[in-house]
Amino acid sequence: MASRYYVRRARGGKDDAAIETALEDKWDAIRRGDKVQIEPSSLRRSHRPGKDRVDIQPDHVDFLEKNDYTQSPVPIQAAVRVLHAQGLFARFHIAVSEDTLSIQAITTERAGIEVRSAEGVASQRELATMGSTGPVPAPEQPCEAIHEALETLPLLDSPVEVPFADGLYFFYEEGEFSDHAPNGRIVRVGNHPRRQGGLVSRLRMHYSGNKNSSVFRKFLGGALLRRANPADPCLSPAPGKGHWESGNAKACLRCRPTEARVSELLRQRLRFRCVRVPDMTERNRLEALLVATVAACDVCRPSPSWLGLQAYSEKVRASGLWNSQYVGDATIDQSNLNRFQELVSGSLERFGRLKKNM
Repeated sequence: MASRYYVRRARGGKDDAAIETALEDKWDAIRRGDKVQIEPSSLRRSHRPGKDRVDIQPDHVDFLEKNDYTQSPVPIQAAVRVLHAQGLFARFHIAVSEDTLSIQAITTERAGIEVRSAEGVASQRELATMGSTGPVPAPEQPCEAIHEALETLPLLDSPVEVPFADGLYFFYEEGEFSDHAPNGRIVRVGNHPRRQGGLVSRLRMHYSGNKNSSVFRKFLGGALLRRANPADPCLSPAPGKGHWESGNAKACLRCRPTEARVSELLRQRLRFRCVRVPDMTERNRLEALLVATVAACDVCRPSPSWLGLQAYSEKVRASGLWNSQYVGDATIDQSNLNRFQELVSGSLERFGRLKKNM
């Protein structure tokens, strides 16, 4: 008894986005084969509880306990699409209750950091370096080139200033500099990885959403709370475990004002640049490479007063980025760096056209 789902033909929705956001800092655990439980805040409440075993392959997914995959709860179908988009080709057990989704790899030979299909299909980490035409340089050299390319683009204060619908964004924070970036170093690289046309709406989520719609806001708010009071009840019982930082738990009355503080921080101390990358596959590949490269650069270190040093994520504190996913992964090669510089030049033309039309 099984049912085949051709996931590449499928389109995602709100459940996909909610699950993807909730899993942003949990991919390493999934790759290790750990059982991960999340509580996506916007998960539809009309679904029925259930469970399934699925075998995720590059071109399809087999639902192993259903004659018709549509009989599986909608959140499980959404989780399958999100796992597939991450290149996690393995067998998984997925279960959903009223407000909790659990995911665990159940094929030990394919679990771990290099989850792949039995046929040897490349993992997400390997996909990031496909197309390389030569050795990958030490991260310091491309990191400097990345900063130099981006400095040709305008710094933006609001999502409404972005003149295109698909691309990557790069946040800069007041007071954060490096020898590579005397005018300001990158502190976050971001994307809208699962749907087209979502760049502006993703930026709006950061500026005016809530902690459960943006891991960036969750990191910022947790750091603000910890800097003010490391023993804040909203952070208890431990870093990453309190209701502000854990999964998609609801904010309490005490920590709700933190949402306003996060929005104020973003408006007053952070600005961003955008690069147009219309192709989703290319955009996702470059996001992974750029995060890993900037995170690995020994020159671009955070200042002693950087707020991110109060974040619960060790990867944030160590990298100097408000990112955890892709930190420690493969860094950029010359061919992908050249392509990124081309995309920056194309984006500059877009901003120039907008200025002429104003």
